[in-house]
Amino acid sequence: MGLFTRYAMDALMKTSHPEVIRRQCWNLHPHRTPCTACKDICPYGDAIFTRPNLVKDWDPCTDCGLCVSACRSGCIVPSPEQVQRDTSLADTDNDTLWLGCEKSTRKNTAVRTCIASFSWEALAYLALNKKLVLDLTPCGECENDVCAAQLRKELTRLVEFLGPQLFESRVTLAYEQDEAPYHVQELSRREMFSHMTEGSRAGTKKLLQMLPGLRSEEDSAADFRLMLHQRTKQLKAASETPLRYGWYLPNFTQKCFGCGKCEKACRSGALKLEDLPDGQTRVVVTPWKCSECGVCVAACSNSGIDGMKLRQLTTLGPVSVYKCSKTLCADCGKPIAPNSSEGICSVCRIKRRTKQRQEEAAARAKERIAEREARKAAEEAAKAAAAELAAENAANASGAAAAETAAVPVSAAPAAAAPAVAEAPIDFSKVVVEPLFEDEVDFDTFSKSDFRAVKVKECAAVPKSKKLLQFTLDDGTGADRVILSGIHAYYEPEELVGRTLIAITNLPPRKMMGVDSCGMIISAVHEEEGEERLNLLMVDDRIPAGAKLY
Repeated sequence: MGLFTRYAMDALMKTSHPEVIRRQCWNLHPHRTPCTACKDICPYGDAIFTRPNLVKDWDPCTDCGLCVSACRSGCIVPSPEQVQRDTSLADTDNDTLWLGCEKSTRKNTAVRTCIASFSWEALAYLALNKKLVLDLTPCGECENDVCAAQLRKELTRLVEFLGPQLFESRVTLAYEQDEAPYHVQELSRREMFSHMTEGSRAGTKKLLQMLPGLRSEEDSAADFRLMLHQRTKQLKAASETPLRYGWYLPNFTQKCFGCGKCEKACRSGALKLEDLPDGQTRVVVTPWKCSECGVCVAACSNSGIDGMKLRQLTTLGPVSVYKCSKTLCADCGKPIAPNSSEGICSVCRIKRRTKQRQEEAAARAKERIAEREARKAAEEAAKAAAAELAAENAANASGAAAAETAAVPVSAAPAAAAPAVAEAPIDFSKVVVEPLFEDEVDFDTFSKSDFRAVKVKECAAVPKSKKLLQFTLDDGTGADRVILSGIHAYYEPEELVGRTLIAITNLPPRKMMGVDSCGMIISAVHEEEGEERLNLLMVDDRIPAGAKLY
């Protein structure tokens, strides 16, 4: 096998497709609008991606790297082979690197399908080692607007990272053929293969030294960012006045109280909250891990992070960006805002209110049960007194005349029974009722509501419900009508069986707890001593079922 054939077979057998880390995709965050940058910029997006971050087939992929440069969250990262290919450019003997696309007429140092496939991290790493000349002569005639927009984003971010002065001294943009004179060394075929071999070996050795865990899932997204970190450390150690580099970091405000939602939302592990010995909490961000995606901003629910802010750094290692004092919830111990009412979080506040309402409801239920028992005892005592009085009157009147015996019990029995069945008087001065409606309605509007007298055949409590009672009613039509009413707090089901009530029957059915409620039972509501009272509208049992109210 010849040398050229062996190189060709190695190139064909080597897999250099990008790697996809789905857990870092910002589409997984609920507060984010869907991102389709990778699928939109890829020339074969529909054939490769079924949807963003989910690959259907890598076969059409040309390893151009456009999806890597377009992904802001670090979900799609370059393969080790692509990193080796791009980093080996820094090991060339030339002081200047020429980068261009396949449509360029120049013999550039590196040729890609599109110059936008170079991510700004790769361009920054190369610019820190060599001078760059970007051949943009074909871009004016290119019809791909998506790649043009992506190139503008990459160059803008490169300027923000390097700074205008460093960018102008290290990067040249060539728009015309006569700009930036071309001085790439011409090589013979033997020299070209010799340089390829040596460059590959040197690039692989350097790659293994700087990125020992590149193939691991934890560090595979670092690639150029880790190299930038290493390079900035070297420049800082070699220079007394190191250059500053621009990086977008979360801008924390005074509203941040260290709840930790941003730390949980960050999928790259760039943001950490550390507790200090003095009781404070500081936020530490590792810039080279940060993908600048902004998910931490969307995750903050208290406006503690006001967007992403460009910071000038001398290193890309961990930096402290904010300090705060934690205020803990008195019940659960979780961080809360300093101005929280009652010194508890919202969850514990809801639990307290729910518990208080349950206790109040239980107390009211006990009072109602006691009232019903007292009322029932009074009724039984009245019935017993009336029966005793009737028996006594019948015994005394056995020898008297029929007219005299008829007058005495009829007049005495009600007089004697009346005090026994009388209920406790109501203090109407404490009763508050709703004001009357000021708007008037005509008779036609009133007559549309169908009020009917109904007989309660059955009444039972609805399972899994504390308020609802299910009525089976006789409305005079011959078919049972089912109505659900939330009056269990005021009445027990067995008290209402056999009673005659008033209901509106022409309301549309409403499903409650899986049961269709066909109508509404009419009740009277008032307020007494700050508490709502309810009484069902009960009528004489002599009124037949189905009788209409006018």
